[in-house]
Amino acid sequence: DPKMRNSREFPKWLNQPETKEKLKGKKVMMYCTGGIRCERATALLSQMERAEEDLQTDGIYHVRGGIDRYLKTFPQGGYWKGRNYLFDLRGEQSAEEKDVKIVETETKSHCCVCKGAFALYKGKHACSDSECKVPVIVCDGCRRRADGELKASLKCPLCEQGVTLRDLPLPDLVGQKRKLALDGNRERSNGTANGKPRREMDKSRWVHVAR
Repeated sequence: DPKMRNSREFPKWLNQPETKEKLKGKKVMMYCTGGIRCERATALLSQMERAEEDLQTDGIYHVRGGIDRYLKTFPQGGYWKGRNYLFDLRGEQSAEEKDVKIVETETKSHCCVCKGAFALYKGKHACSDSECKVPVIVCDGCRRRADGELKASLKCPLCEQGVTLRDLPLPDLVGQKRKLALDGNRERSNGTANGKPRREMDKSRWVHVAR
């Protein structure tokens, strides 16, 4: 879990030595709600992997069409568990043909005030940290207090844990693109890529996964 607050923090997380060590030799699967963010994320990771020797996975994959298409393809849920928070008026999505009681047991979210089990984002409550402001869950029983005396003290789980990525350094993505462009020009001139003849190049590991 990268423990990100937004997509801008993803390259910062990838740039950390401990992250590169965790991903070394691993198959990396990414998914998001509609497939757009994870498509961009796989492109970013693919670029960094090609440009950096210390970041080498065993394949980069993403779910084509995201969770939305996956749950339409597998209405009983497939490998998906619980609910997915949505930014639109729907609020959330889950497997349509899965028993509601099972969905409830699979959902692990809780109220940020009383810590009791609760899964609905209502009232547009947000973390009180001025540099965070991510949405937080407040249950029906705590909503009045959260709108009043507790409003300035609401904290998201990441702030409660003291987790922050915003101050970490970004990788030199522009420099990586230039390096890859120069390498590509050199390979075209030599008729090779990564020291291999073009006919022996590995197939791209950036693939889509869906039925």
